[in-house]
Amino acid sequence: MAQTAYDLRKFEPKEPRIRVAPPVKKDKPLKKRNWAPVRTAAMSVAFLALVFSVLYSRSQITEMTTAIAQRQEELVQLQSEYDYMNFQLESKTSLSTVEEYAASQLNLAKLDSSQITYVTLQEEDRIERAAAENPWWDNVKSALLNLMEYIAP
Repeated sequence: MAQTAYDLRKFEPKEPRIRVAPPVKKDKPLKKRNWAPVRTAAMSVAFLALVFSVLYSRSQITEMTTAIAQRQEELVQLQSEYDYMNFQLESKTSLSTVEEYAASQLNLAKLDSSQITYVTLQEEDRIERAAAENPWWDNVKSALLNLMEYIAP
């Protein structure tokens, strides 16, 4: 019995094996797929989507432009109305209008120079106001009088 460790036949050159490929069955020839209609359809869909998106964005821009123009016209009208109301307010609160109202409705008159009295005081002179006997009652009374003046036409 020969020992495997001393068997040198394992290291001898061997003849290369020729592999034979199994025969291919050629029942049907392989057809190339014709992708041209699919590509054409995909490109048509993409083109139509692009055209419709551009048309839609243009219509939105037109609508927004119209809305902006309407708001600007409304703003101009409101500014004009504001200016008119402001002018009316200023004319009603002018000094001459207030003086005319005071003279005609309230029967008030301007002071004459003869009605003005100048008082000369010395350093030791003082003006003192008399203390009220019932200050809380005076406060209530003045508040009621102010309320009556506010309510009265």
